[in-house]
Amino acid sequence: MKYDSVGKKIKDYRQKLNLTQQELADRVGVTWEMISRYERGKSSPFVQINEISKALNIHPSQLLQDNYKSSINRYEIPLFTSISTDLEFDVDTTQYFYTSPQWILEKDAFAFAVETRLVKINTLEIKDSGVLFISPTAISNTNSVVLVKGNNEIVCTRWLESSKNVLGVVLAQEIRFV
Repeated sequence: MKYDSVGKKIKDYRQKLNLTQQELADRVGVTWEMISRYERGKSSPFVQINEISKALNIHPSQLLQDNYKSSINRYEIPLFTSISTDLEFDVDTTQYFYTSPQWILEKDAFAFAVETRLVKINTLEIKDSGVLFISPTAISNTNSVVLVKGNNEIVCTRWLESSKNVLGVVLAQEIRFV
C-alpha cells in the first residue's frame, strides 16, 4: 500500500470533520508539518495510524482499505459471523465487513456488527433475525439494550445496575425478512 493512498484518506476524513492540519496534529500528538507530510504521501503514517484514526473518529481499517473511494459514502464496520471460544469480539480477527448507516460510525468509530443468530435474545426490542450494531464504548443506562457475556453464551438483554461483563450497547438492528 502506498503512503499517498492513506494520506488522501487522512485528508478527506480530516476535511469532513472540518479540522485544520494543526487541529488534527494536536489530537494525534505530532506537528502540523507531519500531518501535511502524511497527507501528501511523503512520510509513512503507519506508526501513528491508531492515533490518527481515533482523532478522526474512524476505525483504522477505513484508512487502510484499498477499495476506498472518497466520492462514495461507504461506512464499513467489522462484522462477526462467529464468536470466539472466549466470547470476545476482537475486531482484528474478523475478516468480514458490513456497510452500516453513517450515524453508527459518527456515534462510535469502534462500532461493530454481530449477526443476531449468534446471541441469545432476552428482550422484546430485538428480533432474532438480522444484524446488531454494537458500540463497545457507549455508556449503559436504564434505557440500554446490551450484549453481555454469560455462561458459555452472549446474551442480548435490557441493561440492569447489576449487569456485569457488558460487551457493548446495541445502537440499532437491521432486520432481515425471509
